[in-house]
Amino acid sequence: MAIPGRTIARTFWGKAWCDNLERYSDFSNRLARGRTYVRNGSVLDLQIAPGEVKALVSGSAIYKVAVKVTAVPKARWVSIYTDCAGAIDFLPELL
Repeated sequence: MAIPGRTIARTFWGKAWCDNLERYSDFSNRLARGRTYVRNGSVLDLQIAPGEVKALVSGSAIYKVAVKVTAVPKARWVSIYTDCAGAIDFLPELL
């Protein structure tokens, strides 16, 4: 299914995910090319699981792509939560 228009992410979390990927981009055209593949329907299969997103993509050949994200360890998350208690109004401000 092709995505019409220019907007790929519509939710706060989807936009935050895309913004975060931009910060780690190692090649200036890689994310732009990926967006084009998504928009024109070249992403054949998309699997989203905790800590990993996998896709089967049709470009010059059919290939697999995986993006892995390491979760914040529970002890560290508790520390962040405790340090921010009363200092933020809602969780997205922390991000």
